[in-house]
Amino acid sequence: MFSRLICYYLIITVESSNGSAMAHITKDKGDLAVAKAIAHLMEHDIRVCMPLSEHLPFDFIAVMPDMTTLRRVQVKYRTEEREGILELRFRSNYYDSKKIYSKFVDLNQLDCYAVYCPATEEIYYLRVDEIPVGNRNVTMRFKPARNGQHKGIWYAQEFIDPHRIAPKIDWHFVWEKPNSIPNEIAVAHAETNLLTQGWYTCSPHRWEAPFDLIAVSPDMMRLIRVRVGTGMTGTTPYADAYAVYDPASKQVRYLGANGINPLDRCVSLDTGHAMSPLLEAALAG
Repeated sequence: MFSRLICYYLIITVESSNGSAMAHITKDKGDLAVAKAIAHLMEHDIRVCMPLSEHLPFDFIAVMPDMTTLRRVQVKYRTEEREGILELRFRSNYYDSKKIYSKFVDLNQLDCYAVYCPATEEIYYLRVDEIPVGNRNVTMRFKPARNGQHKGIWYAQEFIDPHRIAPKIDWHFVWEKPNSIPNEIAVAHAETNLLTQGWYTCSPHRWEAPFDLIAVSPDMMRLIRVRVGTGMTGTTPYADAYAVYDPASKQVRYLGANGINPLDRCVSLDTGHAMSPLLEAALAG
């Protein structure tokens, strides 16, 4: 009976490939872009508040370092349209089982865009007040135009500073960061890294847990409790795996709980543990 259900599910997925399957792929790319943006903003002392609803016109609210200035941020995953060109269209898409719908965005409901481009591994921040009135899209260039034109050209490199989304902050009144911030940055990078491996993540919501996130396998069959740290993390009997983030290389390494000596008090990048860049390999030991 179970195998029949699996086969039936696969058939339905294939038959609706122009609808729900396409929506799923697009959603995964969007999730990756959001995770990248969150990690990048946190590295620059900008915190993020996530909405419970998926039906808001923005993906999250960025809380600037003064803890007073708030910005509504819409995140986009964009590949190069053609060589050296990145195009941002002010449209939003939604799906049902039959087709894809598209409508123009009401820019009054946003403060800025954060555009993730996988080709450059950069995020570009564009404020709504920079968009010419009536424009339906904006084109950024990674390279100068072949004809040598510079006037009216938007160079992507000029949009990579996340602080530009709120340029008038009074930096004399900046919130003093608690000691937990480095670990929060490590968790953000671990979530991003797991998404690139095809895993999904769930985080404790408003409670202190002995692990930092739960990794959900691509087939939805395994739930792995992951303890995360920067450079190192303490061991716990309540973790199935460990993820250690290295700020210097911006890499995340994993170690399964079965690879730890019961007497070990911590897991770190320099204690000789055989850590892997892949969670699946770490779990296999």
